[in-house]
Amino acid sequence: MERTLIRALAEHECSRKAVLCSQVWREGSVPRKDYPMMLVSRGRIVGTVGGGPVEQRIIERALETLETGTVACESFELNNTDLGAEGGICGGSARFLLEPFTSEASRFWKRLAASLGWLPGRSGEPPDPVMRRILLTRFQADPEPRVLWMLLDEEGQIRETSTPGSSAATGFRDLDSSALAREAIRGSGGLFKEDRAGFTLLRELRPAPLLHIFGAGHVGRATAVLARQLDFELRIYDDRRDLLDAGFFPGLDPDQLREQPLEAEDLAVAPGDCVLIATRDHRQDLATLRLVLQCDPSYVGLVSSRRKRALITRTLLKEGIAEDRLEALHAPVGLDIGAETVPEIALSVLAEIVRHIRRPE
Repeated sequence: MERTLIRALAEHECSRKAVLCSQVWREGSVPRKDYPMMLVSRGRIVGTVGGGPVEQRIIERALETLETGTVACESFELNNTDLGAEGGICGGSARFLLEPFTSEASRFWKRLAASLGWLPGRSGEPPDPVMRRILLTRFQADPEPRVLWMLLDEEGQIRETSTPGSSAATGFRDLDSSALAREAIRGSGGLFKEDRAGFTLLRELRPAPLLHIFGAGHVGRATAVLARQLDFELRIYDDRRDLLDAGFFPGLDPDQLREQPLEAEDLAVAPGDCVLIATRDHRQDLATLRLVLQCDPSYVGLVSSRRKRALITRTLLKEGIAEDRLEALHAPVGLDIGAETVPEIALSVLAEIVRHIRRPE
């Protein structure tokens, strides 16, 4: 689930008619397997459901739905074997919901984004970082096509709903929400349940990965700019105030740029976070790495040569840092793509981090 898209749904002005297009079922090979969504209005499209002929057909149907104002459920077969003909050739099947974006829907996505802490610059109660959230989509075909959205907690309790008291929830009430929530969390590809009244899709809303960048120099800046496009939550640290100018980090809030000594012992790094160390010299690299490793983050990358890594590793082993922690250090950082320029280095770093998140060893 893309945080950027959910923000767009929360901020969409209902005076502009739009249709929310959601992939709710898939089988076999399809362009995207993460149940994407796309908001379509005349002259503007936010998000993507995978591109290609299927997306083009969905956009056409969405524009038709703008006129009819009714919910539609569309199925697509992507098993065309003729490269010269229209249609997808991935080999799988997919089903999509197309629903007019109403004022009720707008209020739901605003509440959902706020509860997840995904509305920048908004004050309020911070979200519980431990509690896991499940997004439920309920489609009911009779007596007329309707869609219900719910935000559940990990116990299956309803936190938000798009249409309180709606009869579209009838089929859902017959299901064991606690069991479904647990099953959705255990699975990685969503949970789809079909019944006589319609179907229900549940998938976990995973928080955006948090990337801490120590060092606001060239590599830190370039990595931050690209990481924001990839929906990372960011924290940038440096003790040089002039490098923390917001102009170097477009789109970041001031509280994401933190002036502090890079070897500060009160690091706000948690297990599961990602860290890039790109300070201005090897002494700061060593001091920062020494503290970061004590926080047990999910990923630690260090801008370094192989010789520098060997020297730092030898020093930390002598200090008593566990060898298994040092073996998990990514240094030299990034996938080997022959990177030379700063943007290429940032690309290699984030490619390695994305691979780490998507395919954990």
